[in-house]
Amino acid sequence: MVLMDSEGGRIHATVKKTLIYKFKDDLSEGKVYSFENLGVSTNGGAYRTTQHRYKMNFQFGSVVQRITNHDVKGSPFHLVPISDVVSGSYDTDYLVDVIRVLTGVGTEREVTSQNGSTTKLNVIALEAQGHKIQCTLFGPYVDELNAFIASGDYNNAVVIVQLAKAKTYQAVVVPPMEVVTVAAMSELMYQLFQDWYQLMNVVVMKTVEVMMTAVVAVVAVMVDVAVVVTPL
Repeated sequence: MVLMDSEGGRIHATVKKTLIYKFKDDLSEGKVYSFENLGVSTNGGAYRTTQHRYKMNFQFGSVVQRITNHDVKGSPFHLVPISDVVSGSYDTDYLVDVIRVLTGVGTEREVTSQNGSTTKLNVIALEAQGHKIQCTLFGPYVDELNAFIASGDYNNAVVIVQLAKAKTYQAVVVPPMEVVTVAAMSELMYQLFQDWYQLMNVVVMKTVEVMMTAVVAVVAVMVDVAVVVTPL
């Protein structure tokens, strides 16, 4: 999962499989909580959800408390310029958030895994700022795409891809989509969104490193964060 505080700083948090039963009913996406007694370790691996140097780990003795009198505002997205992804300069060990215009939809098909199970697959074409890229959709995201296309109102649709893994396939960068939100937006709205993000990014990025380092340093103190649960 990803935790976001009131300053927009984000940090990865993990619950071990053996402890899921203890916390699964205590955490809901978009709610505000305080945490006590979380472990801290180095943020590593090939599927890192944030750029933060550390990550938090839930322990058996960790305490989660819902806070109802405090709001955490701000965008849950940390958008990366599409040019960084296409050029190959983006570190693919980090999952990526991007925003692009939907320009094409492939043909749905089924793929079979090594254990014999099958899942739906489709590929969509996206474009922004003159750069083109493909996104692979699996399982329920194919159903969401079909429902959206069936609505008939997808001209100038903008796709926000959140926490996707960017990969290179035949010299083309292809991020398999983990979370997708599709909205019908005009080109003007798309540009306004980009302008808003750039302004917000200047403010947020100046405070993230200082603020999140403070969170790690005083992890035993109650910290207000919004929890965004995302499939990995």
